[in-house]
Amino acid sequence: MWLTKVLIVLLCYTSCSYGHRNKFDVNVPVTNSQSVLQPQINSASKISKTCEVHIRKYEAGILKNETWALQMFDSSANFPSSGILNGNIIYLGDFDTCINIKQEAEISGKYCLGSLPLSMNDREDKSKLRNLQTPEARMVAPDGAVSGMFAVCLPDSCSAEDFQEYYKNKIMKLNFFENLCTSKSTNPELDAGDITTISIISVILYIMLMSTGYEALTSYIKIKPAHPFLTAFSLITNTKKLLQTTSNSGQISCLHGIRVISMMWIILGHRYTISSMMPIVNSASMLEWFLNKENMIVMGATVSVDTFFLLGGLLVSYGFLVATSKGFKFNIFIYYFHRFLRLTPLLAILVLIHATVLKHLGSGPLWNYFITGLSRSCETYWWSSLLYIQNYVNPEEMCMAQTWYLSADTQLFLLSPLILLPLKRWPKVGLALTGFLAVCSIITSFTVGWIEELYGFMAANKNMEDYMKHYYFQPHTRAAPWLMGIILGYIIFDIKQKGSKISINTFINILLWLVSLAILLACVFTAQNTLEGTYVYDKFANAVYIALMRPGWALAVSWIIFACITGHGDPINWFLSLPVFQVLSKLTYSMYLIHYTMLFIMSAQTRSSTYFNNLQMMYVFWGDFAFTLGGAVIFTLAFESPILMIEKVIFGKKEKSPPLRDQVTVPEECQKKIEIP
Repeated sequence: MWLTKVLIVLLCYTSCSYGHRNKFDVNVPVTNSQSVLQPQINSASKISKTCEVHIRKYEAGILKNETWALQMFDSSANFPSSGILNGNIIYLGDFDTCINIKQEAEISGKYCLGSLPLSMNDREDKSKLRNLQTPEARMVAPDGAVSGMFAVCLPDSCSAEDFQEYYKNKIMKLNFFENLCTSKSTNPELDAGDITTISIISVILYIMLMSTGYEALTSYIKIKPAHPFLTAFSLITNTKKLLQTTSNSGQISCLHGIRVISMMWIILGHRYTISSMMPIVNSASMLEWFLNKENMIVMGATVSVDTFFLLGGLLVSYGFLVATSKGFKFNIFIYYFHRFLRLTPLLAILVLIHATVLKHLGSGPLWNYFITGLSRSCETYWWSSLLYIQNYVNPEEMCMAQTWYLSADTQLFLLSPLILLPLKRWPKVGLALTGFLAVCSIITSFTVGWIEELYGFMAANKNMEDYMKHYYFQPHTRAAPWLMGIILGYIIFDIKQKGSKISINTFINILLWLVSLAILLACVFTAQNTLEGTYVYDKFANAVYIALMRPGWALAVSWIIFACITGHGDPINWFLSLPVFQVLSKLTYSMYLIHYTMLFIMSAQTRSSTYFNNLQMMYVFWGDFAFTLGGAVIFTLAFESPILMIEKVIFGKKEKSPPLRDQVTVPEECQKKIEIP
């Protein structure tokens, strides 16, 4: 019903402005355009003086078939377009032509996206369509209204308010906001922050070049480098270490494959999320996509983060127990400093890039809306990001939103000595304490879900901000998988320490694998009914799901890891332990930090609406993965590997000094990316 009404309105509008059909032929007078263009400026107009003068020149230019004016007119969106019945209600026009228009030295083009409010009486249809709108369309629409987007090109001297005034008497009122407008004059200039960032990056690249050249020279003339510091930034050394694969009894090699696959799943989930924010020609059919059970594998990708929580807890406890069993004394300062040094340099340079030069890296109809927001949050909250507290301080406006995980995981890490020290000295007490805390976290999750009336499945929540702020970002509600990792790390250490051989009956082994698989599938697929329009909210059931889903996922993944290291999952262990995963695993920290922004950079530059389906998304995903992988190699070699080398030199130079040697917290075989998101 509502789409029929939209068609009637759009066709009516088109009949009133049919003159635009002739704009492609400069030899045909565009006299019919007067019905569209002339009535907007009158004696009561509130348009600014300069804008009014330029608009009159623009209108006159159209009547004279002047090229620049026709380009400006042609850059505005044309509608109706095909696919309206399928939800194609966003018209982006011609962005590049508009902003490149220049009429002598006086008039330039300004591209603005305006909302196109659509009136309808059917509440169900209205609600469905509004849920499918892009965020920027909802922003400029009146509260509760359904709105499409319509691109307009006018002289650069006009503000968003002038655009609004100019179109106020049209059949369909357009609403404009300045942050959805772009012109060459509004492009930000390089400021002191930008120059500082460029200078820092340039210095680091110069050091890399000099370090690489020095190592190449010493290798050529066959002499030993004067000091390890001189080759810490060398591409030769760091690339060799990146590509190096090792195999020893201290490694839990299956973790490499689990880590890489989880990272790919995160990128896939974010690709679908970001693409759903962009203009889509078949947005109405997205409802069918959401209700298709097979697509839960994408919407359920959030549990991949719980895999990382599990791995984080596992490697913290396993590394600690291995180190202390070798006689290394625990020093809490070095323990925390090691963590900070591993995570912060790369994070800091990325926060700096976000706060400064990021806004200069592209353009497009939606660039200002998406990318400026990313930059502004880092300009304001860079400090809470580097202190790993923004999930509590500013959960609604995070700098690099994906780093919520770093904050939560670091907060758990800071508390880990309270568990690890009892676990080492009194294992039974430590295990009981860890289990008790895991149960407390589960109960807390249930309580939060009950009080806030949250849906267990993320995509079903109507108010996503409340879900994120009260549940998703908080370590006290996400701690159970991490604590389960602590217990698993102890079990693995105990098995390896004693050289125990775990024997499991074949039938029991198969049964445990089937139960594990069933739990994994249940965690992803069972909440699909909460997305259906007929679903009646069940407060208790959703609170139970929110409390048990993530620990259940962690439990199933724990079995996979346990089976792999005890020889009860050899084919799976062989696959997860492939050398390629060991190499890619070293890049996952950089991939996690950069992937979200890279996806936005690529998507925010879109010039036209896209078609949404799984094949198209998979095609885009592999491009995302390739670009993210390439970027991760660059950032790892430039900002992560050198720090690891320097740290090794600092703590390795004084190996004979008991005070420093005894402060080593994790043996080298356990230090490879233990702080992965």
